[in-house]
Amino acid sequence: MLGGSGGVLVLSLGITILLAKLLSPHDLGILMAAEAFVELFTFFFNIGFKNSVLKFAAADKDGFFAGLNKAIPSALIIKLIVLIPISFCIYLVTQFSQADPTLRQVIYYYIGIYVLESFASVFGIARKALGQFKLVSFLNTFDKALRLSVIYVVLSYYGGLLLLVQCFLFEKIIRLIVSSLTTLRLLKPKLALDQVGPMIKDSIGYGLLDSLETIQNKIDRTMLNSMIGPIAVASYSIPAKLNRAVKMVPQAITQVFLPSMHDKAVSDIEHFKWTAIQLSRFCSIAGVLVATLVYYWSVPILDWFFGDKYAEAILIAPLFAFVNLFWFLEKAPELVILTKAEHRDRMIVLVLSIVTNIACNWIFIAKFGVVGAIYGGIAAYGLIILSYWVFTWRYLDLSKIFLITAPALLMPFTNIWFFTFAYLVYLFITKSLNHSDLNRMLKAVKSK
Repeated sequence: MLGGSGGVLVLSLGITILLAKLLSPHDLGILMAAEAFVELFTFFFNIGFKNSVLKFAAADKDGFFAGLNKAIPSALIIKLIVLIPISFCIYLVTQFSQADPTLRQVIYYYIGIYVLESFASVFGIARKALGQFKLVSFLNTFDKALRLSVIYVVLSYYGGLLLLVQCFLFEKIIRLIVSSLTTLRLLKPKLALDQVGPMIKDSIGYGLLDSLETIQNKIDRTMLNSMIGPIAVASYSIPAKLNRAVKMVPQAITQVFLPSMHDKAVSDIEHFKWTAIQLSRFCSIAGVLVATLVYYWSVPILDWFFGDKYAEAILIAPLFAFVNLFWFLEKAPELVILTKAEHRDRMIVLVLSIVTNIACNWIFIAKFGVVGAIYGGIAAYGLIILSYWVFTWRYLDLSKIFLITAPALLMPFTNIWFFTFAYLVYLFITKSLNHSDLNRMLKAVKSK
């Protein structure tokens, strides 16, 4: 999964760079604004199936594999029931809320893209549940490679934003076919209509909270589009998309631990707690190191690729280092809340962060322009981290997390080489790096 996420990361960076170089700032802004608008409705596209499918498969009296064979068809039926009416509803909302005709057209295509991606995600859940991580990594890399090829061919030889989005839709059809064919050979699907109702009820809690998290991630671009315009969205989206590609790495790593943590949360709470502590420790170290790279290298890299075309994007890029750090820090407490099914706690955290993000964006964008959206994001993610720690302190060693991440505050006052060397020495002095703990954790997952 780590190797696959590395490949996806490189291709995602290439996609963002290619879009920024081959599209005008106005067209790129429209593309990013349309994507952010449709993702505000992510609840209806995801509906929390990842955890619900795992829970129903594990609870089946005939065993996990038999339960998975029943859960996957049930999830596909629910998708069909939900996505047809909601797609029409999004179409109507777009008609009444978006004045730009080009933006409306791009949104319509994105509705189809996300519907196809939503169906493909069910097969992705099955592959992860069966431990087919090499296949998962291959298909994720294939998806990004296909997207990169489409962007290069269409924009280099044909041009046109609408043609590009039409090709995105065709690309998702190919992705769905490949995803279904490679996964169905691993399963023996069995229709269980009596499972559809209970699965809908179970997945609503997860799905509602997942959608709130997506709103938290996308509200900044939506507000920038409404308050300033598409070009501001483009300037913000370039470093935002590049950094969001980095977020795939901790997501890919923590997904490996999800099935085991679901099991240990019930059968062995001490092992569950130990895994959460080790995972939080290593995510904290990785977060500081990634933040270091972003803070020191983002400006020269973006300047080399884009020059003056996106001067505002280059100026704000280093601030995303702190957003990156928060993304890594939130993974362990988030997994604890997910596997313990603490929906109320997660709801409180996400609602507070969304309100904070909207309020801060409203104030900071009006005062500082594009950079204000990052200030709002930093405030919101900081609140998420603090709130998650309040709800999960029983499972995490917060003193160790503070010890590991505190040196990140010194980044503005030194250079990358001195900081990196001093930080690694600091980790060994404080015994934050422990090779035997990492090996023990990976062996536990492998044996599971």
